[in-house]
Amino acid sequence: MNRTPISVSDFRLCGCFARLRRFWGSTFALSKGGFAGIGKEGRSPYLSPHQISMLCDRASEDGFFTIHEAVEWVWRHFGVRYTYWGMRSLFRRLGFIKKTPRPVSSKASLQAQQYWKKGV
Repeated sequence: MNRTPISVSDFRLCGCFARLRRFWGSTFALSKGGFAGIGKEGRSPYLSPHQISMLCDRASEDGFFTIHEAVEWVWRHFGVRYTYWGMRSLFRRLGFIKKTPRPVSSKASLQAQQYWKKGV
């Protein structure tokens, strides 16, 4: 990810006060007139890129009912032990989200909804 460094003159443009400039200047290291490396990268995954692609294929084709099921699958196939929270954050970084059922009224009529959508 390419990040544009924020220079001290940008503080004047955005209207920050001197106190905030001192705070941000002391919190992050100034590098060549700007803040470099804002944010953290985190730990690299324990799985190789090939193993991650296999996990993504399995998750997108068959899916996992729970995070614990994915943890067990990775342990059985790759011998890598993940915790619940580690697997959850890996799925989040890969763009997978939990499916949640949406409530449906007992009085809802699918046929009436289709007619309404078509404008009949």
